[in-house]
Amino acid sequence: MRILTVSDPRRRARILRLGISSVSTVIILAVWTMVHDAPAASREHAVMIATIAGVATILLAGLAVYLMREIGHRTEQEIELTNERGKLQEANHRLEADVALRREIEQQLRAVQQTLHDAVDSIPEGLVIYDSSDCFVMSNEPYRQLYPEAAHLMTPGTPFEEIMWAALDAGRFAEAIGCEPEWLADRIYAHEHPAGAIEQRLADGRCVMVCERRMQNGGSAGLHIDITKLKATEDQLRRNQDNLNRAQRLAKIGSFERDLRTGEVTWSDQHYRIFEMDPSSQPPSRDEFLTLVHPEDRAAYESSMIASEEGRPVAPLTYRIRCPDGSIKWIYAELEVIFDDDGNPLRRIGTIRDVSEVRAAEERQRELERQLFHSQKLEAVGTLAGGIAHDLNNTLVPILALSQLLVEQMLEGSSEREDLATIVQASRHGRDLVRRILAFSRKQETTKAKVDLAVTTRQCLQMLRATIPATVLINEEIDAIPPVLADAGQLQQIIVNLVTNARQAIGNEQGTITIGVSLADDRSKGAGGSAILLRVADTGPGMDAETRDRIFEPFFTTKDVGEGTGLGLSVVHGIVTDHGGWIEIDSQPGKGSEFRIFLPIECEQKSRVSADLVA
Repeated sequence: MRILTVSDPRRRARILRLGISSVSTVIILAVWTMVHDAPAASREHAVMIATIAGVATILLAGLAVYLMREIGHRTEQEIELTNERGKLQEANHRLEADVALRREIEQQLRAVQQTLHDAVDSIPEGLVIYDSSDCFVMSNEPYRQLYPEAAHLMTPGTPFEEIMWAALDAGRFAEAIGCEPEWLADRIYAHEHPAGAIEQRLADGRCVMVCERRMQNGGSAGLHIDITKLKATEDQLRRNQDNLNRAQRLAKIGSFERDLRTGEVTWSDQHYRIFEMDPSSQPPSRDEFLTLVHPEDRAAYESSMIASEEGRPVAPLTYRIRCPDGSIKWIYAELEVIFDDDGNPLRRIGTIRDVSEVRAAEERQRELERQLFHSQKLEAVGTLAGGIAHDLNNTLVPILALSQLLVEQMLEGSSEREDLATIVQASRHGRDLVRRILAFSRKQETTKAKVDLAVTTRQCLQMLRATIPATVLINEEIDAIPPVLADAGQLQQIIVNLVTNARQAIGNEQGTITIGVSLADDRSKGAGGSAILLRVADTGPGMDAETRDRIFEPFFTTKDVGEGTGLGLSVVHGIVTDHGGWIEIDSQPGKGSEFRIFLPIECEQKSRVSADLVA
């Protein structure tokens, strides 16, 4: 017999109700047929049977109804159980998936933790983490090696203060010895309020830089870096920088560097010293630096800078700067440009030297060479002039003597006497000229003594005022000065010649002659020590460069014929040179002229015998 099974409870209940209904119908039909088909004698018996069958049918129907209700109730329960079973199976599947996912996540977490642990341990610097209560969480091996005395306390939950005390008790921190509580209080404050890196000196000589930061969860992470080698390198670099600065100071060479991409400039200490600026200040910008360069040198300086920025080779450059105190310095600069791999200029580096003294020495050398050349010319001219003057003097002596004798013999008021008087006057003028030439050419002894140039100048001006027109104003600027070792007569000759030359330069126009006597400024050209300055300035027409170069030549004059011999300034130059001094001239057309005579104070040089007054 084959048993049919139905898994759906509702379907089984429906089939059962149909089966009961079918059985009831069959029973009713069977009873009905039995009663209907039975003989009359048996009908009572059939009715009873039918009644019994009816009752049984009713009972069966009731039983069927009960069973159907029970079956329906149980069917609903089975349906609910089936639904719950399905839900449980679904929940079980989800739970299994969640468990699998959790296992996978736990495995990944363990892998991440292992990776993190390996990464932390692989950091060469010490790393430590504390929670929000400042209790130890974790650290790597380099951190434990930095503080081995407290390594046994580096377990989760150990307070920060306890770990620090263990290191202090072992004398781990050199600067904390003898003041442990105070040091620990400062360390705890720095740990709770991290504000930047701090340095710790360990007892074994090492230096550790501690960098701590607070995390979002309130905890802290600290990085402890052994910077012993870095500090040694810094000390070495500092010593090298000091040695470099010292070497630059001794060599008087400064250095600079400019980043051509950012424009940032770095100067060495000697560079600041050369420019007389504060080393703590920032180097001036390009525009500010240009204001320091002398206006006449700015174009050449800018051209060199532009050429270097374009990568072109730049020759050494010499330019002038104006220092904060107003003085002028000569700077010699050498430049070099650093390029990248593509040939683009990156940096401009260079050195500078203050060559003001060298330039002054070169100028002094040129002046000495010029003076030597001038002295040689004077000596040659003096020799020639002495011979000519001697012969001319011999010629003039009989002319003057006979002329004077004839004048005495002529009648007063006669034309002949007047003509002879003219000859006598011309002969005397020629004689005076010959004497000046002989004074210039022949050698004679000079006696030098201490002379007050201020007094000598006033005496000469008193004598000269009578010869100076009223249209020319005399302006005296005479200070009290120390004496100079000189020949008083020759100093008078200098003053007379210079004032006379200034008066003749002004001519018939209105003007001013300024005579000054004072101490010379040490920064004056050639001033190797203290000197007296004699200054004679006029408001005349001035001189051009060609005239300035020739004014000390013998017999050179710009005056008309018969108005000058051209020997006055040559004599002045010789006297000044013989006294160990020098002359400076400042003159431009239309702006007058100024002669500055510098004479050493009490010069101890030996007096020399020189009639031509040359060095």
